[in-house]
Amino acid sequence: MARQDLKGTAVAPGVGIGIARVVVEAGAQKVPRRTLPAEHVAAALLDFEAARERAMAGLRHIQSLTAREFGIQDAAIYGAQIAVLQDPDALGRIRKMVGDDSLEPASAIQALVDRFESTFRALEGGEVKNWAADLRDPWFAVLRELGEIGSLPSDSPAGEPLVLVADELTPSLVTRYPRGLVAGIVAARGGRFSHGAVLARTFSIPTVIGVDGVHARARHGEACVVYGDEGRVLLGADAGQQEDARVFAKERAEVREVFLARGLEACSTSCGESVGVYVNIESPRDLETFDTGMADGVGLFRTEFAYMERPNFPSGKEQTRIYESVLAGFVGKPVVFRTLDIGGDKPLRYFQTPRENNPALGWRGLRVSLEWKDLFLLQLKALAEARAAGDVRVLLPMVTTLDELREARALVDQVHRDSDGRLPKLPLGVMIEVPAAAMALRDLAREADFVSVGSNDLTQYLFAVD
Repeated sequence: MARQDLKGTAVAPGVGIGIARVVVEAGAQKVPRRTLPAEHVAAALLDFEAARERAMAGLRHIQSLTAREFGIQDAAIYGAQIAVLQDPDALGRIRKMVGDDSLEPASAIQALVDRFESTFRALEGGEVKNWAADLRDPWFAVLRELGEIGSLPSDSPAGEPLVLVADELTPSLVTRYPRGLVAGIVAARGGRFSHGAVLARTFSIPTVIGVDGVHARARHGEACVVYGDEGRVLLGADAGQQEDARVFAKERAEVREVFLARGLEACSTSCGESVGVYVNIESPRDLETFDTGMADGVGLFRTEFAYMERPNFPSGKEQTRIYESVLAGFVGKPVVFRTLDIGGDKPLRYFQTPRENNPALGWRGLRVSLEWKDLFLLQLKALAEARAAGDVRVLLPMVTTLDELREARALVDQVHRDSDGRLPKLPLGVMIEVPAAAMALRDLAREADFVSVGSNDLTQYLFAVD
């Protein structure tokens, strides 16, 4: 049995088996504030510029290799990192701290990084707080060129596959070892759509983030297994668990080959009944992770994540742009947008519902939208505006009664009337995830345009299990 069986957030799929390499990231120890004699300032500025140029040259080299192997789009991440080192505002701050305040260049860079940290720490919202790493990482490359922090090791002494374990997922962590040596990556912090995460997916390295304190829990050299699809990590995996992982990886690869070979074929049952295959996504950025041509459309787009990634409510225009970007990936195919489904395990930091003893049974899904109708009307209008770009269908979460469906339908009609008929009436579906809705299905189906079964919540509520 594994020494520790941990759960996190899946970032890059696959199964990774290797020995743990606990990586102490640049920035784990801060550069102290050090000043220069006045006569050394000019030389220090030259040293800084030279180190910055060397860091950019290194990034351009990696960018060139990535473009050659994976294409220009994936290599664009390094272009963004180079742009960070060319930012006039950041450069002006560093040059001023060195030139006017006589700070050593490394201390000035540390002060800039600290500024990034405090700025992003003050922001509310999920992914946005993780962007600081994308700004810090290029400057750490300059610190390495200045000799302030250690250079990155390039190989494994034993030549064995490695599972890199770190506090934070950064681009430099993903690229510090030859890809053939990296079996997986585990980090305590990071964003699913950060530059590091995108690179991990590009390089097909199974990766899990959000594993609290994993860099302190892992031991150098112990066997580890990373299940990138399910966000599971085994520290100190025994021989049986490693073998199970190898078998699972082999089976997964075989299934993937079949999917790739037959993914564009029409799907049907053995008796000839046509079956559509739809995807569930939560962000337009998910479209970069798979071939949309293999899907018949989107069965569920979780709109709440567009709210959760921001420090405040998105405007109607922002919502419409998001919905249109998803529709652009599925031209001529239906896209089902589930309306705002917050509450319970998906709160908004900037919007407080009444305090409840059992949130799972209270302010959830459509109940919130019908209570705060201004939010609901704004979203319905944004969806109606987006319908010009594709086949928009609207799914109502946590429907319990027929009256709720009728009330939502009346608000859709109101959006149509308020636009003098310019905006279309939206097709409305109901999500069956409450036992009361399942028992009222016959009545709901008469007035809904379609029905979707929310198997997770319905099972939980039916059997009183989590």
